[in-house]
Amino acid sequence: MVEPDKKSWVCVKANKDFFFIETYSGYWNCLPDDLGRQFILKPGVTDEELGFAVLDGLAASRQINPKNDPGFFDIGGRVVPQYHSWVDKIIAEFGYKNRRDMFKGMRNCLVEMVCDSIIMQPMHHEKLEAWSGKGIAETDYVVIPSQSHPVDVGQALRLAVSRCT
Repeated sequence: MVEPDKKSWVCVKANKDFFFIETYSGYWNCLPDDLGRQFILKPGVTDEELGFAVLDGLAASRQINPKNDPGFFDIGGRVVPQYHSWVDKIIAEFGYKNRRDMFKGMRNCLVEMVCDSIIMQPMHHEKLEAWSGKGIAETDYVVIPSQSHPVDVGQALRLAVSRCT
């Protein structure tokens, strides 16, 4: 079996109240990694702080072979409960009335570092808690060198988030 290229991921969710940056790990695909990093930042955070969070999250991303750690890829047993816990925490922390209040206007970007590039992929908000690549072209992606300064990473992320639909 051919090994995939080493990739690192973070997922970024953003609304009017916060940026949430979370390490994702995996093999061919990626899932939230509870051993990675999570950041909740205010929208007014500096580009440098935003960039540092993205780079720190990417540095914590792991390549995990499903044969060696099948539990990591257990959607129902690990990922879903972790997700519900995160939603409950954010609702409580920001005082949202309900899930709809929290997810209204939320944008989602997948950030992937592979080889010498950081690729930021905006997403389309399909419904309350679902995003896809529908209507997003590769020309909407924001691509920067992997050795970019944190200020440039933060600016690139803001641009990618602005391209979410």
